[in-house]
Amino acid sequence: MTSQLVEYLREVLFPNRDRHGIPPLDGAWRANDTLEQIGVVAGIEAPDDIVADEDGRLYVSSGKSLLRLEPGAAEALHAVASAEAVLGGLCADGTGGILACAAGEGVLRIGTDGAMTLLGGGTGDAPKHATGVLALPDGSILACEGARECAPADWVHDLMGKGRSGRLMRFDPGTGHWQTLHDGLAWPAGLCLSPDGGAVLMTEAWRHRLLRYPADDIRPQSCEVVIPNMPGYPARIRPGDDGGYWMSLFAMRTALVELVLEETALREEMIETMEPDHWIAPALAATGDPHEFTQLGRVRVLGYLKPWAPPRAYGLVVRLDGRGRPVVSMHSRADGSRHGITGICAANGALWIAAKGCGLILRAGEI
Repeated sequence: MTSQLVEYLREVLFPNRDRHGIPPLDGAWRANDTLEQIGVVAGIEAPDDIVADEDGRLYVSSGKSLLRLEPGAAEALHAVASAEAVLGGLCADGTGGILACAAGEGVLRIGTDGAMTLLGGGTGDAPKHATGVLALPDGSILACEGARECAPADWVHDLMGKGRSGRLMRFDPGTGHWQTLHDGLAWPAGLCLSPDGGAVLMTEAWRHRLLRYPADDIRPQSCEVVIPNMPGYPARIRPGDDGGYWMSLFAMRTALVELVLEETALREEMIETMEPDHWIAPALAATGDPHEFTQLGRVRVLGYLKPWAPPRAYGLVVRLDGRGRPVVSMHSRADGSRHGITGICAANGALWIAAKGCGLILRAGEI
């Protein structure tokens, strides 16, 4: 009864509140099977992010390991470092090292010898659940924290709890402290510097949008919404080779999930009484569990799953131009398997993709 009253008051007090319907997969978002057709570089348990350093060497985070990917006649992955926490978002630090988000700890700097340093020394102001990290030209470091009390692996809990505790933070190497620049964010997941260094772009997953800040004036008042409404939940964003960007979306929005998010009483009862794997919620990969929720549009008929069915898991990568406008996209639809795209990197004349949902590193050439 209380939740219904709250919803009623919202309608009365905020009749014109911002509501974004799910945009159709048309134009630059037009559905296709491109991700199903590109090459597989390596199979790996849980690739979360992929990044290239200043010399073009590729690094992948997987579980508690940082791996180096060596493309060639026979692609290989070699362990660089092993942390005590699960590693996620990555960034080259500009000095040959790699910055890595460590779940529950903060941001690690990993040197070429594998030595690890926790930025800020684990102080109380550090972003302990960082999802993305970015080294700035002035030597400072930005990190976005998806949620203050929710580990990156538990993102679905924050989504269904309608979390708004994410932060954008800056680390000052001079003082050794972190400073909060923008609070109250809905799962910020990826950071990127514009080619001219004048702007910082950040994805905000639960509000399905892409934000831009002036690099020298990062605060809520200076924030500009570049893409206000996407068909899915954006993850990492990285610069392309021609002044544009590549962005991954790790799951898609569906009408049923959007309905559950609006129905507070139903959602709260679902969270309290059901296992998370059985929630009406998106996932990085469909499990095939008979208790997994389905929609009439995706039930198999004669062993055939329609590619246009409302998906639980999906794969999506989009190319943006220099102004942040979508240009073209690559998909793995409901009947595909290359889902849960969490990391992306354009380097060495190719596009490298971390598909966490299926445990693959993919490569699209001639980008």
